[in-house]
Amino acid sequence: MPGGGCSAPERRSTTGANRKLEGADIDARSNGDADTPGGGDRTADQPARRSVDGRAPVRHRVHRGARRGATRGPPLIPTGGDRVGGPRVRLYDADGKDREIGLTPGLHKHVSERQLLWIDLESRTPDDLAAVGAAVGLEPGLVERLAKDPPRADLTQYVDHLHLVLEAMEPPKDPERDGRTPVRRAVDVVAGHDWVVTVHDGPLDALEHLDSVTEGETRFGAMDAAGLMAAIADEVIADYFRLVEGIEREIDELDERALRRRPRNDILASIVELRRRIGTIRRTLAPHRIAFAALARPEMELHDELGRPWPGLTDRLDRAVEAVENLRDLLLGTFDIHMGRAAQDANEVMKVLTMLSAVLLPAVVLAGVMGMNFKLPFFDDANNFWVVVVAMGIFALVILIAARWRRWI
Repeated sequence: MPGGGCSAPERRSTTGANRKLEGADIDARSNGDADTPGGGDRTADQPARRSVDGRAPVRHRVHRGARRGATRGPPLIPTGGDRVGGPRVRLYDADGKDREIGLTPGLHKHVSERQLLWIDLESRTPDDLAAVGAAVGLEPGLVERLAKDPPRADLTQYVDHLHLVLEAMEPPKDPERDGRTPVRRAVDVVAGHDWVVTVHDGPLDALEHLDSVTEGETRFGAMDAAGLMAAIADEVIADYFRLVEGIEREIDELDERALRRRPRNDILASIVELRRRIGTIRRTLAPHRIAFAALARPEMELHDELGRPWPGLTDRLDRAVEAVENLRDLLLGTFDIHMGRAAQDANEVMKVLTMLSAVLLPAVVLAGVMGMNFKLPFFDDANNFWVVVVAMGIFALVILIAARWRRWI
């Protein structure tokens, strides 16, 4: 992997005054506002704040002094109106207001320590990727990789940033036309110092949900890039949990159908279709274990540049995999219910046939005896025919009463 042997950047200490000057907010520099009181770093005895969804902790970054070769440019200018195509650039400001800004070359150099930049690109067009690469300083090779749809989840380390590939899965927009198989949606996440870039094809439910819950949440500006990258990965995993919940509801419906006396639909076909969907989800989710485990390896640590990702991310992924595995067990239970119900229905049919045979057996015996070729005075009287019929009915009635008394019917 490129940059696998790089060392962490050298940390330089600064005085409190210099650190305050270098880490000043963009708006404070452009408008002359003073720094927010009490907006410094979290001390050792203060617990990490929780994010808006209560999952990943929002940690204050430790100021690392002057950046390597970082120069302060003009203030970032907010964009006017809604975005129409192209990248979406959101600036999270811990000391100000979160806002969307324009995309310019070298944009990452103008982000202060109390700000976090998120660039979201909903297409892989060469022009947009080139603009994003120029804005955050991506290598040409990485820009070329972002132009292709990645085959599976992966993690690559570069000199001063990480490239994480996630595979989201979403339910189809039109199940009647496209079926119920979830749609695979790959998303590239590139995280550097105080900036994160996401690239995917079309709108992504996970990112839209994250964007909606973080809108107006100015604390995100105090979070490092690794925290936002972990939040994105967590939202992708949350989509798998939502798929699991949907399949669990379908399995419950299958259980109810399997318990009916005469189900109209083919239960086995539905079970096989669900089994295929569960297998697809599991094969898509499992490779994330390798990518997430790599974040914890010492050679992949770039904490001075990115910060530390949420340590519970791997545990949450394991729970998602276990939830998918549990679906297979639930589906096997549905199959057992179906087979048990089928055996019960077969027993009911055999019970009816057996009882019918038992009821008609005396009549068959009497008819066989009376049909023998021998002479008896009984046959000389035609009214004796009705005597035989009544005898057949009495035998049948006795059998039915006996079966009812023994609770066979």
